[in-house]
Amino acid sequence: ISGVSGLLVSLTCSKHDEVLLSILFGNCLMELTVNFSVQEVSPMEFEVHVLEEIRRPFCDMGGLAATSSTHDSMSFGTPEDLFLLRQSRKRIAGTKLAIGRVGLTELLDGLATASNRKLANKVF
Repeated sequence: ISGVSGLLVSLTCSKHDEVLLSILFGNCLMELTVNFSVQEVSPMEFEVHVLEEIRRPFCDMGGLAATSSTHDSMSFGTPEDLFLLRQSRKRIAGTKLAIGRVGLTELLDGLATASNRKLANKVF
């Protein structure tokens, strides 16, 4: 679920200077919990591993199985609905995209964006 801030569900420090965390994401079609491991590889840089993705659809999504990649039987009304469905079903764990490096400034930018979005929702 790209470009969406999630809710931190759990945070655990392991013996190997590794942090395990779970973040809950969601949209109008699905709830997605992603389990990560994070380890500092150099000052201000972290290696992030997507360990597991747990999807809970809010509807049967047109009768498609949770692992199906075809959308032929979809009957959503708008192209935005279909795009949202594709983004929600994209799997990262177990692929080459599951491992990446993130700088501290990127993390802080993400936190600031999420905080500003929450504040704007309260104001407006």
